[in-house]
Amino acid sequence: MRPEGYALILDHAGNALRHGSPTRPIEYSLTEGAKRPSEALGLKTCPDCLLLVKSGCRVCPDCGKDLSPVARALAAVQAGQLVPFSDRQAVWKQVKRDRAKYKAIFGEAPVVIDTILIDPNEENKRKIYAHYVKIAWDKGYKMGWARVQYKRIYGHFPGSALDSEVTKLLNKEFKI
Repeated sequence: MRPEGYALILDHAGNALRHGSPTRPIEYSLTEGAKRPSEALGLKTCPDCLLLVKSGCRVCPDCGKDLSPVARALAAVQAGQLVPFSDRQAVWKQVKRDRAKYKAIFGEAPVVIDTILIDPNEENKRKIYAHYVKIAWDKGYKMGWARVQYKRIYGHFPGSALDSEVTKLLNKEFKI
C-alpha cells in the first residue's frame, strides 16, 4: 500500500463500506484508553459500475455517471400514467399483475382468469363460478372448493340455480 505502488483490491465482502478505504490515513496509538474519534467513512457506491467513490464526488471517475443529489432525486421518480382508482384494469397493468400490490390498493384480491382481470360484478358471476368449477374438475378437487372460492369473492355461496346452470354448461363442454 505504498503511495508509489499499484494494487488491485477485490472487496467481495463489502469491508470498504464498513471500515473505509484501505488507503485512508489511520492514526494508531499504543496508549491504553486512547480512543480515536469515530469518523465518517465518506464512501458511496456508483449505481452503474458499483465503484466506491468519495461522498463528495459528483461524477463517477470510472463510468462518468452523474452522482449529484439532483440526479439521484430525478432517478427516484419513475414515469407512469395516472389512472383513476376506479379503472381496475389499468391499475392491474401498472402493478404488473402483482396480486399483493393490487390487494393493497383495493383491499381485495383480484379475480384473474387466464391472466385477465375480471370485474366481480353481477354479469361475471357465472363466468367466475364456472372457472372455479373447471379448476376443481381438472385438479380433482371437490365442488365445495369452487363454492368456497365463489364465497370468498361475493360473500355468499352460489345459489342452486347458478350451481345447476354451471354444471349443465360444463357437462356440455366435457360431453358427459
